[in-house]
Amino acid sequence: MLFNLRSVVHISFIVAFAILLVTGTPYLLHHVTTNIHNSVANGLLADMLVTFPAAYYFLIIRPFKLRIRNLILVVTCCCGVAYLIMPLQQQLYILQIRKATFLLELGIVVYAISKIKSIKKEYAQLQAQLPDNAFHLQQSISKVLGNSLAIRMLSSEITVLRFGLLCWLKANNVARGARSYSTYKQSGYAAMFGVLLFVMLIELTAVHLLLMHYNKLAAYIVSALSLYGMLFLLADISAVVKSPVWINTTHLLLRTGMRWRLYTEVDNINAIVKLK
Repeated sequence: MLFNLRSVVHISFIVAFAILLVTGTPYLLHHVTTNIHNSVANGLLADMLVTFPAAYYFLIIRPFKLRIRNLILVVTCCCGVAYLIMPLQQQLYILQIRKATFLLELGIVVYAISKIKSIKKEYAQLQAQLPDNAFHLQQSISKVLGNSLAIRMLSSEITVLRFGLLCWLKANNVARGARSYSTYKQSGYAAMFGVLLFVMLIELTAVHLLLMHYNKLAAYIVSALSLYGMLFLLADISAVVKSPVWINTTHLLLRTGMRWRLYTEVDNINAIVKLK
């Protein structure tokens, strides 16, 4: 009980610290006098890039025994947030810091690329046991590179890219000897989200043109996030279409694209009720 209470306190402190930095920094920079403006901005930048990651390390990484490489993700996020809310002088400092950390991040990318053969081998083994593309793609990456939060986020992003950008590729998602059933045809799932994607594209164009009159950087950021949201919807539609429910004499696999999955033995089913 004590450990759980301590964990809640640590998490609450980190969340409060993050909110205070993000909301308090623009307020302070707007109200301080000109002669100390740059000094205050430098101090707030140090809090974002040094104090907050240090607090995250001592309050989250060490107590929860997380991998130290999670700190790289935290520092990267801090740099991104600081770049958006800091004045021009501090933005230049952040760009210099990003150059210094580029080699470290490049090393991590090279390490991940070097493990592609191992990931493909693990993926092939999982698929041979039970065909399930979206689930096993994430599982194989996490099993080879580790099960940390950063790796799980990476595997999720790669799965989205796989089903979004390569949505035309076929997927083997049904076990041999099993009967498969679609979950999207009668519900009109694909048509509904197709219309939603079309509406999002129109809104994206309108909002982008509107923001360009006020702030070009904000327009590009909002448009990039909107495009990624559209990519996620496209990936979800693709995964739902290519991931039917299947059943054989011993097992049942229920799934909704990349979002939900249930694999159980047929003997565990007590009753089947048709929902209205």
